[in-house]
Amino acid sequence: MNNRQKWQGQPRKCPEKHRREALLSLAAAQNSAGQQALGIAVQAFIRQPSPDWSGLLYHPDSSPVRAVWVQPFPGSMAQLWQPQGDDAVTQALLQAARAWVDAQAIRLCHTLVMPEQQAQAQPLKAAGMRLISPLRYLTVPVSTPPLARSSVLMLCPWRELDDITALTLIEQIQVDSLDSPLVCQALGSRGLLEGFYRQSPEGNRHWFSLSLANQPDKPVGVLLMALRAEQHSVEVMLMGLVPAMRGRKLGRDILQAALNYAEQVGAVRVILTVDATNTPASKLYEREGFHCYHQEDIYAWMRSPINLPEA
Repeated sequence: MNNRQKWQGQPRKCPEKHRREALLSLAAAQNSAGQQALGIAVQAFIRQPSPDWSGLLYHPDSSPVRAVWVQPFPGSMAQLWQPQGDDAVTQALLQAARAWVDAQAIRLCHTLVMPEQQAQAQPLKAAGMRLISPLRYLTVPVSTPPLARSSVLMLCPWRELDDITALTLIEQIQVDSLDSPLVCQALGSRGLLEGFYRQSPEGNRHWFSLSLANQPDKPVGVLLMALRAEQHSVEVMLMGLVPAMRGRKLGRDILQAALNYAEQVGAVRVILTVDATNTPASKLYEREGFHCYHQEDIYAWMRSPINLPEA
C-alpha cells in the first residue's frame, strides 16, 4: 500500500482540543529562528479580539498530529506555516491550505525558505507555489560623524499627504520596479501600504515622501522606515523614486537621508532587504558599505495567475 492509498482522510479545520499539538507539529518543522518567529506569530494572533483559527488545518488520520497554518493578514495577504515532512500527508495539507486561501480570496500567500534548505521547497513547488523573490537582508553601521546631508532632496512627513496622493505615489514608485515586482503586482498600492503599516509598530511616524529642494510641494519619491529598538536599528522598508526621477544618481542621496535619520534617533545601524535579482539596487548598497547577513527565498500562491518559469 503506498502513502496515497494509506491516507484516506481529508484535512480539515483543527479542533481546539488538537490545536496545541498542531502548533507543536508546525514548530517541529522550523529551524530555531523559525520557531521563534512562529511563537511571536501565535502570540500576536491570540491577542486579536476574535482570532479565527479556520486557517489551521490538520490531518485527522495522522499520528502524531500533522498540520498546516495559513495566518491571515490585512490587505488580502497571508503567511503559510509549512507542515512537517514531504509525503502524501504533506501534499494533502498543502492542497487544503491552497483551497482555504482561494476560498478567502487571499491575493498573496507566502512562505519563507532558506536558500540552503531547498529540500523544504520541493513540497511547496508540488503544491503550486513558485519562487517569487529571493531576499537578501543587508546592514550597514551608522557612520560617525553622519554623512553630509543631501542638498537635492527634502524629507516631508508622510502624514502630510492625503490618502489619494499617498496611494498614487506608492503606485508610481512600483512602475517598472525591479524589487519584488510580482509581490507588488499581486498586492497593488493599497495592499503594499497595509503591509507596511503591519510591519511598522509606530505607524507612519518614520515615513517620508521625498521632494526636490527647489520643488518642495511635488513628491518624487518615498522613504518609509521603521525603528527596530530591540535591534538598535532603523529598517528601510521602502525607498524609491517615480520613473521620471530615476537615472539621476539620487539613490545615494536617499541612503544618506536614511543614515542621517538613523543617527538622529540613536540607532547604530540601518537594515533593509533587497530582491537579489535587482542588480542595480544591490550594487548601490554594496558600494555604500552594506553587507548581507541573512538570506531567504519567498515562495507564494498568487490569486492572479502569472506565468512563471518552472524552477
